[in-house]
Amino acid sequence: MTGRAGLVLAGGRSRRFGQKDKALATLDGDPLLGRVVDRVSTVVDEVVVSCRPAQVDPFTDVLSSTAADGVVEDRIADGGPLAGLEAGLDSVSEPYTAVVACDMPLVEPAVLADLFERAVDADAAVPKHANGQLQPVQAVYRTRAMRAAIGRMGSCDGSVHGVLESLSVVTVPVESFPKRSFHNVNTRRDLVAAEHRFDGENSDGEIRLE
Repeated sequence: MTGRAGLVLAGGRSRRFGQKDKALATLDGDPLLGRVVDRVSTVVDEVVVSCRPAQVDPFTDVLSSTAADGVVEDRIADGGPLAGLEAGLDSVSEPYTAVVACDMPLVEPAVLADLFERAVDADAAVPKHANGQLQPVQAVYRTRAMRAAIGRMGSCDGSVHGVLESLSVVTVPVESFPKRSFHNVNTRRDLVAAEHRFDGENSDGEIRLE
């Protein structure tokens, strides 16, 4: 695992989820944020969480019982994933970083391990959907290259996809991986669906191929 970091993006507003921060919503009794951190931690040497300043205290409490190594504040308010990437990548010391959104509680460590291997000769290894859409928030990046690409934009107003255009990117069909790894919780209905998918895991917590 040497040379690998994890960055969990958790600074969203959860507008579609309701009043509660979805990162703190629970799946099988565990907050989504904690579940993601612990899954990512199995394939990396360090894990940090990026979030808005107002989230630091509640997240720190949740993360105290996880493998997280720290919480990093987004420097740009409501800057979206790029703001989290910018702050988070500045805080990690490893040459490669797996980036995962906090609302993907079924992220499969084996997916990240595969992406780490594919990223060795590139700036990024990113899953790609059949419609051509990239999945940049469950992907692996060369830390310095991604940090520099964001810096060249001069702000966090752009999109992650725009940053990727300036990098050497290896894409991998999403269909190569377990579908549940990419299950995204935006609404409470999505959380219920995640609970059903979670029921399909075996007793060791590993996700079986569908």
